Amino acid sequence: MKTNNYKISMAQNGRKGLKMAQDLLPDLILLDISMGDLDGIEICKILKQL
Repeated sequence: MKTNNYKISMAQNGRKGLKMAQDLLPDLILLDISMGDLDGIEICKILKQL
């Protein structure tokens, strides 16, 4: 999806979102606290370690 020169990507769960973040290297990531398999806090911890 493209909106005002921004590319927006959405994931269905935390693991897919983590994979997308690693592959796409986005400038901004919005996370939900409750995402099913991984929560937003866990994903933040993992991304900070990379």
